[in-house]
Amino acid sequence: MPAKYYSVYSHRFTVTKSFTRQNRRKDTLGLLPVVRDLKNEDEHSESEHVNNQMRKDDSICDTLSSPLFRIIICVVIVVVILIYKSDYFHYFHSKNEKSSRLIIKTSWNYSKMLYEDDEGKPQIEVIEILPNCGLQTICSENAFPVHIYTGKNKTDFPKLCIMGKYVMSFNRTLGGRGINVAVIEPKTYTILAVNNFDTYEYNSSNLDVWLQNMFKIGHIIIFFTFDEASKKLTKNTRNMLYKMGSGKIQDLRYRCQWYLVTQMGIQGISPYEKITYSHKNNWAEVLDERLCVPFHITGSPILVDDLTNNQQSFCSNTSLWTEELSEFCNESNKH
Repeated sequence: MPAKYYSVYSHRFTVTKSFTRQNRRKDTLGLLPVVRDLKNEDEHSESEHVNNQMRKDDSICDTLSSPLFRIIICVVIVVVILIYKSDYFHYFHSKNEKSSRLIIKTSWNYSKMLYEDDEGKPQIEVIEILPNCGLQTICSENAFPVHIYTGKNKTDFPKLCIMGKYVMSFNRTLGGRGINVAVIEPKTYTILAVNNFDTYEYNSSNLDVWLQNMFKIGHIIIFFTFDEASKKLTKNTRNMLYKMGSGKIQDLRYRCQWYLVTQMGIQGISPYEKITYSHKNNWAEVLDERLCVPFHITGSPILVDDLTNNQQSFCSNTSLWTEELSEFCNESNKH
């Protein structure tokens, strides 16, 4: 049981008997014993603890207010923002790609995939994966699927799918006004390059230089227009495209829709070419083609013209028909 002691100052302390015997002593006035040493020791310990805590608080305040700490905080904030804006992570993709590595890039406003060649060649942006590019039938082993969409007008963006990968789609890739180009290496099934040349606003000399330096014999090239491509397309560029297998590039005019799939070294005219013609400055009929392109394209020595829009309009007026015009308007007639 605890024992109670009273000092001359009427302070009461409660301690155990055994502990009191060890720490009590006579009061200076000779009255009852008190426990002062214990009180003083407790007060000293408490005071020292408070002082230590204050020193720690002062140290923390000094650290927080130091210039070095502010610099570190700023650096951390910048790093967090950069990571938030652009977060890269790698994912390996093996299907339909023999010598490429698939990287998925996620940013604050969109997601896209990049194909990076093992040799460090330029990356090709891939927006969407669509098996067989939407074709109903599977292409043979000697061909690959392609989807070409030229757009109805300047707000209906072009699309290009090659071997199940959309490398142009909406307004988030290299596709744009003028002539769009893609290059394929048939031996490795690799998309080597995707580019756009604005031949409406700029002279097509840049396209000339690119055509001369980019391609090797055997490369497959896909050309197609978007919006308007004829305004500053020079005669020299048209001749170069003609030598590369185009039989209709000379007919390309204001807001026509045109595409060509050809191969470097082709002899003659490529069978994979189509053009639609504009009327009264309106955009021509959109080209939306899904086809299987062979890895070896055989050219035709003679160009077979299809009926143009003007010819169709003329032939639709049967009141003008004569025996000769009837032969001219016969679609089965090759001229």
